[in-house]
Amino acid sequence: IVADEITVNAGAGGIGNFAVVVSPLQDITVSGDVTLNGGGSAPTPTAGGAALIGGGNTFPTNLSLTVGGNLTLNGGHVVNSGASLGNGLTGLQPTEITLNVGGNVTLNPGTATGARIGSALANPLGGDIVVNAGGTIALNSAAPGLAGAIRTADNVTLRAQSFTQRSEALIRANALRVETTHGALLAGTNTVNSLGAVNSASGDVAFNNASALLTVTGIDQVPQGALSLNQSGN
Repeated sequence: IVADEITVNAGAGGIGNFAVVVSPLQDITVSGDVTLNGGGSAPTPTAGGAALIGGGNTFPTNLSLTVGGNLTLNGGHVVNSGASLGNGLTGLQPTEITLNVGGNVTLNPGTATGARIGSALANPLGGDIVVNAGGTIALNSAAPGLAGAIRTADNVTLRAQSFTQRSEALIRANALRVETTHGALLAGTNTVNSLGAVNSASGDVAFNNASALLTVTGIDQVPQGALSLNQSGN
């Protein structure tokens, strides 16, 4: 798909009234913005009322998405009717995702469900996730369960000018690599086994994590910036 702009709007009401762009292999290039808006449709046992780009419930996700402007995912107003890049409600497929975004990447909660990149499952399947942003990556939240999330059993790499994460937002991964220019504040409910970080110009670096064992492969922080690492576990 090559487009000037993409907006995916889930249904405002009904049952299983979703809006999806589904395929096992997707290569999408957009010169402007990409926006996914969750809806207000009640879910069925196997399908929510979400806005989604990815493999859905049927296929693995293998997504390459290039965005010239901003990428924004807005959660929904009914449970399981959020905005997602990855698999569907059942979450029983791996998610291999590469995002190259010229502007900001923002995941916002709705009033009843959040927004995510990767798996729907709390214990997800595999697939590497890479997010490259020319601006800021922001995982926002309103309350537990109403948050931006990135989930995979494999590895996550995040590159941006800066990274912000609210306290209820989360990253689930085996290994997390964060590369920023002006700070990375990962204050959410993260669960990763390995962490590497580089912050090259200014700003603070903070990371909150809960796992049985966290291996720090290296943190390169500017001398004038603060560094905080809060690990629950070993």
